[in-house]
Amino acid sequence: MFHPNSRRDALQTLRSPPGSRNRCSSFELQSNKNYAVAQTASSQNLRPGSVLYFAGYPSPGPVNTKRSYTFYDARMTGRTQDPNEGYELSYTGSALPGMSGGPLLDSNARLVGIHGKADIRSQVAVANYGVPFEVFLARRGTINRDSQSHSAQRADPQ
Repeated sequence: MFHPNSRRDALQTLRSPPGSRNRCSSFELQSNKNYAVAQTASSQNLRPGSVLYFAGYPSPGPVNTKRSYTFYDARMTGRTQDPNEGYELSYTGSALPGMSGGPLLDSNARLVGIHGKADIRSQVAVANYGVPFEVFLARRGTINRDSQSHSAQRADPQ
């Protein structure tokens, strides 16, 4: 994994199950440095109007020619019925290409989902979709591991 500060850490790859339509997969970071670990929460407590945040490193564009950290606030608009590929959570915001896989956080900065898609229907209407974190966790049990896993270390609060 390459960090913005040019630091590199080894990754232990975990893959999605073969034939899975879910685009989510996971990995473990192997490092001698402690990183903060986000707290998680169920997305079941989210309601339309709930405050959400999502972040990522969008693909370069004509103005911003390098990937740079981008953070957005949003409001939950609802849940999709019969979600395609697990994208159940619907929310506002101006997601950009390349932000898929970033965190979807609730108003208490807890991980409640994974940002995945933007549905642009006109020049002004955008809908974003994320996979609830509990759906990801439920499916993670079927992920094939390339090597033995190591537990993540939580950074000491300062």
